[in-house]
Amino acid sequence: MNIQAQCCGIILMLFLLFFYRRKKQVGLFTEQVFQKTLLVTMASVFLDILSIVAITHRSEMKPVLLAFFCKSYIVSLVWVGYLGLIYVLMDLYVEKVYRKVVRQYTVLAGIASVIIFCLPIYYYQNERIVYTYGPSVFTTYVCAMLFVCNTFFHMIRYRKSVNPMRRNAVLLWMSVWIIAAFIQFMDNRLLLVGYACALGIMILFFTLENPDALLDRQIGCFNSYALIEYLNQLYDRQEDFSILWIALSHHRLSETGVLQTNKVNREIFHYLSKQTRAKIFKNVDKELVLIFQDESKLKSALLSLEMRFKSTWKAGENDTVLLNAVFVAMPKGLLARNTEEILKIQRDFKSQEQLTYDKVHWIDDQFVGEERRKEAVKEMIVAAIEHDRVEVFYQPIYSTAKKKFASAEALVRIIDEEGKIVAPGAFIDVAEETGLILQLGEIVFDKTCQFIKRRKLGEIGIEYIEVNLSVLQCEKKELAQIYKKIMDKYKLPPSYINLEITETASIQTKRTLLENMRVLIGQGVTFSLDDFGSGQANLNYIIDMPVEIVKLDLNMTRAYFQNDKAKLVVQATVDMVHEMGLRIVAEGVETEEQLNEMQRIGVDYIQGYYFSKPLPREEFLKFIGNQGK
Repeated sequence: MNIQAQCCGIILMLFLLFFYRRKKQVGLFTEQVFQKTLLVTMASVFLDILSIVAITHRSEMKPVLLAFFCKSYIVSLVWVGYLGLIYVLMDLYVEKVYRKVVRQYTVLAGIASVIIFCLPIYYYQNERIVYTYGPSVFTTYVCAMLFVCNTFFHMIRYRKSVNPMRRNAVLLWMSVWIIAAFIQFMDNRLLLVGYACALGIMILFFTLENPDALLDRQIGCFNSYALIEYLNQLYDRQEDFSILWIALSHHRLSETGVLQTNKVNREIFHYLSKQTRAKIFKNVDKELVLIFQDESKLKSALLSLEMRFKSTWKAGENDTVLLNAVFVAMPKGLLARNTEEILKIQRDFKSQEQLTYDKVHWIDDQFVGEERRKEAVKEMIVAAIEHDRVEVFYQPIYSTAKKKFASAEALVRIIDEEGKIVAPGAFIDVAEETGLILQLGEIVFDKTCQFIKRRKLGEIGIEYIEVNLSVLQCEKKELAQIYKKIMDKYKLPPSYINLEITETASIQTKRTLLENMRVLIGQGVTFSLDDFGSGQANLNYIIDMPVEIVKLDLNMTRAYFQNDKAKLVVQATVDMVHEMGLRIVAEGVETEEQLNEMQRIGVDYIQGYYFSKPLPREEFLKFIGNQGK
């Protein structure tokens, strides 16, 4: 009998099955589908052998039984084609939809199987040539090829959605299968289809489904790729879970030898495997990540973990270490919408919170809600930048010496999708945190320069416009060149620009800012020190920075009218600023009494709601125009 190739295929798949089953598995849905594919393919090859044996001994066998064996084999080929298709579809649908689609294809494969079993089949044997033919076989070829063609169609049409490795593996599998079928059709002595099925399974195994590919080889837990795939599955299924991140710091206690990090980590992994009912992973940051079924199992595990990490771990024959561990726990994994969001939440939590060793830090609903707010604000800022919905409002500044409005402060606003104005307090913190403040800053400066030039503000008495610089802008070495280029674009005299700076704690940022200030001052730009008295600007900054104007923080202005000590401080500040040859602005003036008092103590400029809130361009021009009437 010509069954050598099939026997080799069976041996290959038995080896794969043995190796696959004895390896630790994550519990992914893809693993379940692969196991089904492996078992069905193995059954197909086994039925191929059985059908050849049955045909060879058909004189000793009842016709019904012979037909059953032979038809079972050719029906299995339809199911192999079906499995190739559903294996590809895993990347196109979430699991709930995928199961629905698969049920539809399962019904089609079932109908095809019934038809094949109902149609007649014929047998041919001449020495080593053994095969079947007839309507049943022809229908099998048609149905199997329909599944194969459907597989190719999905891989080509949705090539951007299908995992490239899965796509290539299935293409190779199907190609090997089709080539083997063609060769067998051309030479019936070469029964290669069954062996080709086995080769296809090997291709899938070594390309995608090798359990070792999901393991961290250093300590034996699952790796970061497995973590992402498992989290994706949990979110697709909307299954409750709790997650714990453990970051370790090693401290060698003994004086003998070098710390064996991997050995320590393996001991930790074995302990965690025995003491916790969790799946254990190692992420890209080399932290251990434990995923529990629910919050109760997480809290139960933490009780023992906190105690255990107070003891030492073996690092060698005569070496022990004490491990300081940071525990970050998220008891409700479904607070995040998906894998990308939960990983971002954890990264942001680590960067924003003061994490201490040997303590559990909890990611709660409040933190997740704040992260969502920030993400929504970020998207709003990006959309506003892309659709030119960043606006500049101007708040007039009154000169006490000239008794008129001589300048204004440019303030950024965003117009949301509904056309509503969004004040800076709702988005500036997120803009600074995400770096979008750099783009916003350039847009505000560009629009301010354009406004000054096109509306000829100098002709209506506006001597300069104040524009804020964020700390991130101050850190940018190219700041002076960027702003100089914008002023050149509008042929704007730099004397119309006054840039407001605030104190920064970074020495390097201060150096960079000083260099930018020297370049811009050389061009004719002036600078103000903003928020003086708020705790963000101090005397050293006035001394070190070449500013011409000091802006008294609105809280200091208010404090002047509420506190005798504050009166002394403000008066001393005004006198000091004048003695240094600088000018001073009082922000937050809201009443006539405050205006008169600030003028009395010698403040040079007044800014506040007493005169006007920040105004859009046209309203600002109208306001300034009306002052001369």
